[in-house]
Parts: sequence; C-alpha cells; structure tokens
Amino acid sequence: MEINTTQVSPTYQSELKSESSAKVNDVFENIINEEGNLNVFIDESELKDLSYEEAKKLREKLEENGYLEESKNGDQRISFGSSLLQVTNFSNDDDFNKTLFETMKTKEYPGLYFDEIKHNIEYEAGNRQFPYPTISLDEAQGNYTPFSNDDYKNLDVEEFLENIIETYTEMLLNLPSYLDREETEETLNNYKELQKDYQEKQDEKKALLENLTKNNKENPLLNIE
Repeated sequence: MEINTTQVSPTYQSELKSESSAKVNDVFENIINEEGNLNVFIDESELKDLSYEEAKKLREKLEENGYLEESKNGDQRISFGSSLLQVTNFSNDDDFNKTLFETMKTKEYPGLYFDEIKHNIEYEAGNRQFPYPTISLDEAQGNYTPFSNDDYKNLDVEEFLENIIETYTEMLLNLPSYLDREETEETLNNYKELQKDYQEKQDEKKALLENLTKNNKENPLLNIE
C-alpha cells in the first residue's frame, strides 16, 4: 500500500525514505552477480515489490554504474525481466510511465504487455500494418524500421489512448476470423482502464496545482530534481 507522505510527520517521512533506499540497494545487489555483471535473468518478482519511485531509483543506480545502455531504438532489455525498469523512462510523460508500470506489475509477464504497448504505439503512428497481436510478414522478417527512443519519448499519450481504443472498438465490429473475440474485448477493456488510470493521475496533479495556486504556495513540482 502506498502512503501519502504529505500527511505524515517529517520524522516518519525520513524513515520511509531510508527504508525505500535500503530496499532499492537490496534489489540492486541481488541483480548484480559476483563478477559485477548484470545477471542474465532478473527476478521480476523483486521488481514487482517496488513502488514506481523505487524502480526509478534502481534504474538510475544501474545507469550510473554502467549497466543499462540504450540501443538506437531505446531497447534496454539486455537482461530478461527488465521491462519494469525500462518503462520508468519510457516517455516524457511521467504519469503515463507510472500508469504503465503499475499496470505491468499486475501482469504475469510484464515484458509481453510492454511489447504490446510499443507495437500499438507504432501501429497508430503508421509504422506497423496491423494492431497487436497481428504481425505482417515483412515485420516478422525484420523489414521495417522500429521506433527510436525519441519517438517513444515524444508520444502524445492522450491521442494514442483515444486512437487505440477506437481501433479495437472498430475491430470488434468486423473481427477477422483469426482473432478471438473475448481476447480482443479484454484488450479493449485493458486500454480503457489504462486511460482511466492515466486520467486520474492527470486530474490529481491538476487539482494539486490549482490548490497551490489558490493558497499562493510554491509549486513543489518545480523543485523535483
């Protein structure tokens, strides 16, 4: 359960931060082997125990120590199970990254869900022929240009969510015989839930900013390092 640290004492906030840092350090030590290299397999169950903020800190620590280097398309899956780290820096919209992270933690295989998201972002941008899970022959053979890291970072989240929901809604009206209706309906519902969760985070931030403006207080979001 996440705790709203704005409603607890400074002493307890300090204890929470200390506990969080210790947790991040423990996971860091567990995913680096005795030779000082990143393990081929990352225990994703450990990452699922982290909050979004803790996962971001872990990612930053791995980057600072030279364990995560981005390829041209922004892929950092140099170890199996690292998708929950990748997503913390996926786009320039931190609310979307956090929404994805929290959704991925509920999935049995977070990496597959992350692949679906990236596939559909590319589809809505016209870079793929079909929405997930269909892949064209050219794509299967690698004859297409995957998105770059900057392409993902510059994503218009609201537009993407609106478009992908419309895509699956239209698919259900004339569903190809090779696709399962229940699975497609589940995918549509998942995107609607993702949109709802993302909007809630946007609304919370907007309410906080409005409240700060009314009280003429300094905006803490401007002081985040």
